[in-house]
Amino acid sequence: MNISNPDFKIYQNNNAFTIELAASNEPLLKSIVRTKQLIGATVMEDYKSICFRASTVQTYTQYFKNLDYSSTLKMISSLSLQLENLIKIHQKCFYLFSPDNLIVVNGDKFVYLSNEHLVDIVNDNIVFTRPFTKTGGFTSPEIMRVDTIPTEIDLKTVYYGLGSLAAYCLLNIQMHSGDDDIKKLDSIQFSKLYWFLTRCFNVDQTKRCLLYV
Repeated sequence: MNISNPDFKIYQNNNAFTIELAASNEPLLKSIVRTKQLIGATVMEDYKSICFRASTVQTYTQYFKNLDYSSTLKMISSLSLQLENLIKIHQKCFYLFSPDNLIVVNGDKFVYLSNEHLVDIVNDNIVFTRPFTKTGGFTSPEIMRVDTIPTEIDLKTVYYGLGSLAAYCLLNIQMHSGDDDIKKLDSIQFSKLYWFLTRCFNVDQTKRCLLYV
């Protein structure tokens, strides 16, 4: 089993897997290790690959089936932890979340892999200094409106993209900016996950947060 996309390749040898990035990325690989989702995870010295043990490894696009409520919570917890590590330790974060880059390990563990979607943080703002893609995944309305570079946007804007990925994986819906978005969550209304997502979709980007209570 081999998986390949522009960001990475995944090789399998029995129950041993190797993820090889298109380019060396120490913060990304360290953020994956610190989520403790991958058994026996070992990062190579060049920070271009990571080895681990698993039964199955797929991108969410390959896995494709809606996650149940419990699995969606696991995904949110794992990606929130990975994002928190990138933000607090490395001053980086993902500005876009694509199903092609969401890795599902053993059907219930989740990590996000992308050099392309990883941007720098300066003074609590994400910074775009070169042309970037807005397609193929989930991002925020504020990022979609960017039409000049360089530009800076409040860091909390990225929580919209993570919330949108969760809504897609659980309910197979696409979120957009506006009051009608919240109505799309009626099937889980008043659950803890519902309130988590509404916080991600706050129209005021500075008030968005990753809070599950």
